[in-house]
Amino acid sequence: MVQMTEDISQWQPLLATVWPGLEVQAIASTASTNTWAREHRDALSGHTTLVITDRQTAGRGSGTNHWESQDGCNLTFSLCLHPMGLRANRMFALSEAMSLGVAIGLEQAVRDLADSTDAAFTVKWPNDIYHQDGKICGMLIENDLSGRLVERSVIGVGINVRQTRFLSDAPNPTSLSLVAGRDFPRVEVLARVLSCFRNCLYWLEHGEYDILHEQYMSRVYRLREWHRYAGQGGTFEGMIRDIQPDGHLVLADRMGTERKYAFGEVKYII
Repeated sequence: MVQMTEDISQWQPLLATVWPGLEVQAIASTASTNTWAREHRDALSGHTTLVITDRQTAGRGSGTNHWESQDGCNLTFSLCLHPMGLRANRMFALSEAMSLGVAIGLEQAVRDLADSTDAAFTVKWPNDIYHQDGKICGMLIENDLSGRLVERSVIGVGINVRQTRFLSDAPNPTSLSLVAGRDFPRVEVLARVLSCFRNCLYWLEHGEYDILHEQYMSRVYRLREWHRYAGQGGTFEGMIRDIQPDGHLVLADRMGTERKYAFGEVKYII
């Protein structure tokens, strides 16, 4: 791929080569790309659209979490799409597909742009992307339902690309530049992430959930390892045994007892 400007308004030509028909809304500054996408849903209706900004002043994560991003250094975007035939009880598959797209896309970026195969990225349930014990990407997925189907999804993604100093109280942030020890053109990273996500989306839209889930599970952070977790009853030692198709995490304790948790009911201790 040919390197391009860091001006996000000029990224459409390259992104169109990896996702034909993708519309790009480049915004200089916004509170949150997810919020912007939802406020403009009528104008975006029916189109697969990327909403991207250089300056996100109130990036949202799950619950009350916020996303720190240095202006012009990272990728902060929302992908608005209409998944074909995705049932509401299988919408966790969309989280699996985006998580895989980011993890594989980042590995490709390091391989292609830094000439390295050393970087491996995992998925911390449900959809944070990690390098070793550092968080490089967070997501917020918001779905609109129509009956038993997902009518529209807004997938908000924040990827730390070039930022090397973090000022928030987030415990373990990292970035692609810190991982690989070099700078990266953001558009080249984004193109690889979108290309990989589009490939994973194929499995989802063709009902090949088992393949998608198998690939997701192969990258789960701390899978089948003993680690400390925190729940309503305090801290405990557990092992991730499975992640169910509806997104529940299955942990086993030292006695072999398995319990399942929804997001927010248990926390990793890192």
